[in-house]
Amino acid sequence: NQSGILTSSLSFPKFFLFLFFFTASVSSFGRATMFWDGSTGNWNDASKWSGGVVPGQGDVASIQGGTCTIQLSTSTPNLKKVSIKNSNTKLIVNGTLNTFEFGSVTIGIKMESGALIENNGTINISSEKDGLHMIGENTSFTNNGLLDIKDTNKRGIYMAPGGPVFTNNAGKTVKIGSLAAVANEGIRIRNDAIFNNFGIVQIINVGININ
Repeated sequence: NQSGILTSSLSFPKFFLFLFFFTASVSSFGRATMFWDGSTGNWNDASKWSGGVVPGQGDVASIQGGTCTIQLSTSTPNLKKVSIKNSNTKLIVNGTLNTFEFGSVTIGIKMESGALIENNGTINISSEKDGLHMIGENTSFTNNGLLDIKDTNKRGIYMAPGGPVFTNNAGKTVKIGSLAAVANEGIRIRNDAIFNNFGIVQIINVGININ
């Protein structure tokens, strides 16, 4: 349904010294996986995240239950990846969500098993693999804002078999390849996956594969 615009081994003292620097390194450079506690609340509420720390630059944010809202005034640091899954799970973006590849082959945002994302703000993605990867029945992404997949070394949006649904609403925009050309496909729609476009989809230098 496309009714919008589509353009294409240490001694005891040394151990604690090592532990101190290791902890400082993780805190400074990220790469930790932070888990949402499955309740309803705001992204910046540290009590909702494992270890009592909001995901920082280079971290992976994993949401496997509940509803997490990024408030209007919030802009996340550049996360390595956002993983959201299960049918009782929803991420609402009213502010800005940023993902940026930090050197390993990673999907920007991975949705599966009926997870929901409602974007009312801005989502920026740079990824070494797929920008947005959707798997499973009732997995749904609704765009009421701007989804900007700036660059990726694979596909902008990948919709796997099993019935995921992507909806871009009227007057809203999806950009793919706005910073650099996507290496593979702009959008890959497999089998029973559904892509509804009622707004504007801009794809730079690559196209759509439907099979």
